[in-house]
Amino acid sequence: MEKSRERIYYDLEYVKKEELDILIRFDKVCKKHNLKYSLAAGTLLGAVRHRGFIPWDDDIDVLMPRKEFDRFCDIFKEEFDETYFLQTFLTDAQYLNSFAKIINLNIPAHIAETESLDIKKGICIDIFPIDKVAESCLKRIQSLICMSFCSMLKYSLLVRENENYVTALLHRCMSFIVKKVGVKKINQWENRIRTKYNYSASQITYADSVKPPHKLTSDDLYPYYLFESYSEIWFEGRLFSAISDYQRYLTIMFGDYMSLPPEADRVPGHNFYHY
Repeated sequence: MEKSRERIYYDLEYVKKEELDILIRFDKVCKKHNLKYSLAAGTLLGAVRHRGFIPWDDDIDVLMPRKEFDRFCDIFKEEFDETYFLQTFLTDAQYLNSFAKIINLNIPAHIAETESLDIKKGICIDIFPIDKVAESCLKRIQSLICMSFCSMLKYSLLVRENENYVTALLHRCMSFIVKKVGVKKINQWENRIRTKYNYSASQITYADSVKPPHKLTSDDLYPYYLFESYSEIWFEGRLFSAISDYQRYLTIMFGDYMSLPPEADRVPGHNFYHY
């Protein structure tokens, strides 16, 4: 019988330091090629409220309009050495997400949920592409239903603890379908849905690739103009790019964003570990 391995959790400050190094490299490439990006989600909140990481946070999020995102993916290999890997559904066949990661392959790092997946793993930052969505509520609902179906299929491959028998059986059936069709093919379907309205006259976006599609509502809609104007903001003693009207973005995402959450919620979201 194989002896179970002991998980060794990374120190939070070490994770932050290595993620910041990736962000600095990313920022230099974007400035060199005049690519628009912004700190996003909790990273942008940390910049505004703490002038750096939220003290208990353990990841870095950035966003890019889809056109900029695609350009960055195209130039990645010429700007980063082999230490770094750009993880998308096109570069890593079993990768489940619709956004990208820049991974430092020299620092192996796991999270419990995805450890069983045959994908590249390491300390990383997340890059979220911004896509327009339909102005029509009916068309948005149709898109969300299709994206939700794709997500349910893909994420059936994840290991979940304490599932009841019926749920476990459902996930097993869906994972059988995924293995037949292929994760990459499902991601391609989902990507076509996500990018369908980018050349339309629509002026709204969800701008949230983390929240599952079935949980997105009209309250999660952002005016697209927010992602057309950029300035700079201090984060960990350096200036990085940020959308100019970050106050409205953060209000939509967090509400009263300057107030701290309950102490019980001040915990890392990933808890990276190695063996």
